[in-house]
Amino acid sequence: MAERFMVSTDSSGVLGVPGHWKEVWEPAMKHNKFNGFEVISWLWTCKLLEKADKEGLKIGGFHGKTGNELYSGNFTDRFLTKVVNIILMPTMNLIDNFGNNGGYVLLHEPEIRKHANDLGKNRRVINDLRIENHPNPGSLERTYEVVRELRESGINAGLMVDLFHLFNEFIKKGNNDRPRVIWSKVRKRVGNLLDEIDSKNDPVPVSFHVPVGLNIKDSLPTTLLTKEVFRDIARMTNRKGTFVVLENQQGGLNMIMTTEKSRKRQKDRNEGLLNMLVKYNVI
Repeated sequence: MAERFMVSTDSSGVLGVPGHWKEVWEPAMKHNKFNGFEVISWLWTCKLLEKADKEGLKIGGFHGKTGNELYSGNFTDRFLTKVVNIILMPTMNLIDNFGNNGGYVLLHEPEIRKHANDLGKNRRVINDLRIENHPNPGSLERTYEVVRELRESGINAGLMVDLFHLFNEFIKKGNNDRPRVIWSKVRKRVGNLLDEIDSKNDPVPVSFHVPVGLNIKDSLPTTLLTKEVFRDIARMTNRKGTFVVLENQQGGLNMIMTTEKSRKRQKDRNEGLLNMLVKYNVI
């Protein structure tokens, strides 16, 4: 069971505003383990934060660039990923603005590798830097390597294990097994990594992205949102200091901006998912 949890603002789309975040995640905000929002850090994030402050919303972290669009799928997916990275805040600006404000800054493994030297040379002050695995082969293990390198250089870095990115890695390698079979491989990979961390008595912080949305290209299949899988996730997250972030990307045009009707549906669905997460000891 995770010690605390957060929710992502990806649920309200690119043009979502803090009022929408609050609307769809109201059930989560009432939970005693709720620890705030992970904000997708668009170029206009500073304006969003002013509104979030007026709404009384707690901010727990900032999700920055992903890097490496080459592993984002077909041409359309690569193009969309490129566009998203363009409208996300530049990495060093993100760190300068939010690196020492009490929350974490999150970057994908390919993106942080571009800036590792900048971090070291300039000795940027970062309260909590989380590095997330990308959906390209071997990224989970490389993410752990880069986290260790950053920690050795004096930067407070930790892991963010994205369960769908790891799931998607198997699909991109041509694995046509049923989702439950692929999930068993995900479970094994995560277990092996956690065993390695424990065998080294490594104090590296570990956190998890649990993507439960309806965007099939960045969410776990809905057929996997079962008690068996949630119990697996509960075992993974049963570590001191571990937290989970619920991602909830919507499909279609709701990826850009959600409607009042779709937000009502999403809120109802979120309440059901939260009940399951509590019942099966994920949170």
